[in-house]
Amino acid sequence: MATGQTKNKSGNFLVQGSILAIAGIIVRLIGLAYRIPLIRIIGDEGMGYYSVAFEVYSVILLLSSYSLPLAVSKMVSAKIAEDDYLNADRIFKVSLIYATIVGFVGCIFVWLSADWFANVFYKLPLCKYALISLAPTIWIAAYLGVLRGYYQGRSTMVPTAVSQIFEQIVNAFVSVGAAWWLCDMALKAAKGESVASAWGAAGGTIGTGAGALAALIILIVLLKRNYLSKMLIRPFFIYFLKSMHINYFFMFLFCNSFLIEKNFSNSITISPLNDITSILNLNLSNYYIIHICYYN
Repeated sequence: MATGQTKNKSGNFLVQGSILAIAGIIVRLIGLAYRIPLIRIIGDEGMGYYSVAFEVYSVILLLSSYSLPLAVSKMVSAKIAEDDYLNADRIFKVSLIYATIVGFVGCIFVWLSADWFANVFYKLPLCKYALISLAPTIWIAAYLGVLRGYYQGRSTMVPTAVSQIFEQIVNAFVSVGAAWWLCDMALKAAKGESVASAWGAAGGTIGTGAGALAALIILIVLLKRNYLSKMLIRPFFIYFLKSMHINYFFMFLFCNSFLIEKNFSNSITISPLNDITSILNLNLSNYYIIHICYYN
């Protein structure tokens, strides 16, 4: 019996992994395809602005929400393995709160510091347009990470794969279209070739945000229409009816590799989860995402 269950789990793991791998290949092929017309539209100068903007974007994303899919997936899957659907739901909700905070902070930081990065750090004043256009994507990406991590924690990669493909398709069309439109607008306004390239680079980054937004909408629709009753509501009420007590839930956000523990009384002790995820592999920092605490 145990052997059969192990085989089923292994088979499911291979299937889900294959789905994600195929989606990754499709995404990369689409990325290669749309880069060709994008380069022709904005030119080498525009691609320089585009690359600089993505350097800043990548670093801020790493520092804010890059680890969210792995962290959420690990904690949700641990609770599901224990048939603890109530707290799996709570982890999801708290992760959304965390994503709101770090996404907003990252977005505002890039938005307000775009001029500084462009003029002082890179000494490329015109790259500020692409940076400003990318700022909202950081906020959207935080929510994407939570939703994708939640689905992966429920052992289904299909929503992640579908959202990645749609994200890249929307990204491709909007990037090329917005780059062409903004370049043409700049040339018609006699702004010059450099400004046209910079506006075109901003159009390319607008496509990135549009793709992320499309993926987020798809994941939300799947959650509400196709998965909510099967994955959330039904297990939630089954667990509620079987339980004799409800554990109250608290969220703590810890950064820079330290934990804070505090006793509120002799009967209430805050205990962090043992398996806290840390991911930032580029030696930027190791930090802890979300800690779940209970009244015992």
